[in-house]
Amino acid sequence: MRRSNWKLKVLIVVAMALGFTAAILAAIFVENVYAPAKGMAFVVALFGVAMLVTFIGVKVFKIGRD
Repeated sequence: MRRSNWKLKVLIVVAMALGFTAAILAAIFVENVYAPAKGMAFVVALFGVAMLVTFIGVKVFKIGRD
């Protein structure tokens, strides 16, 4: 029977939720300072935070390893 690695799936969902929240906050903050950069701030914050949380979970806490 194949092992189900549910912790990694939960980590990805949590990382995307945190990234989405950070992206919304970054877009709101940047809109007040420099409105044309709102979309870029959203994308950078979304993927930056999601990748950082995933990296910490996989490399530091070794989630997903056998």
